[in-house]
Amino acid sequence: IRSHILSAMQESDTDLSKVARMANALNVAQDAFFRKAIFANSVEKKLKGVGLDMYELIADGKVIPADILKEAADETLKATFSYTPKIPKGGIKTFEGGAEAMGNYFVKAAEVPGGSLFVTFPRFMTNAIAFQYRYSPLGGISGAEDILRGSKMLANGDETGAALIRKGQENTAKGIVGTSALLSAIDYRENNQDVEWNMWKRGDGTTVDMRGIFPIGPLLAMADVSVKQKRGLSAKTGDAFEAVIGMKMPA
Repeated sequence: IRSHILSAMQESDTDLSKVARMANALNVAQDAFFRKAIFANSVEKKLKGVGLDMYELIADGKVIPADILKEAADETLKATFSYTPKIPKGGIKTFEGGAEAMGNYFVKAAEVPGGSLFVTFPRFMTNAIAFQYRYSPLGGISGAEDILRGSKMLANGDETGAALIRKGQENTAKGIVGTSALLSAIDYRENNQDVEWNMWKRGDGTTVDMRGIFPIGPLLAMADVSVKQKRGLSAKTGDAFEAVIGMKMPA
């Protein structure tokens, strides 16, 4: 767990050489700053969920449960798109579990010698896809299902259902936010078909290329495909696919 937390806090020296760390000093510093803030917030939120106060625990010199620290470290890595998907210990029982297992195999395959020539940032790709799923109608439906399952568990006397309900509420909210963003992107593309899908019109008439701005780029790509299909026009599905997976495919 210690190694996992140090990695999440960007305090582990094992991932990068000294030369690489010097070249990336500013990037590593800002990444570590945000990771520490996310980690602390996650620990505090999870402790509150079980009726404990993080600051009181620290003041009293008490140990924070290891499972909470591990979950907070995972959340930190996910928030900074550095999380390595894991194969579920209890086996693949859900769609999300299967998707995470596939992500694990994908990252491992990309880490073999020469793999980076084809997939430069495998962790970012898997995390970006997971982010887009969570902030989508599918993610909202998954959250609603968690709420229902948690409610049934509580009704049957299983107190762990409360944690599942909280998780479901959070994921449902993310799904609503993501769906709203997609609908806004569709509305924008409905009214701006005179420019390429990746271009954003400014008030002065100039445009900005949004392909490199996540998650706006993927949203505009999916919105443009939706609008063009609705109008019976030819859509650039290849560009949309590349925007969603975060990878430029070979010509």
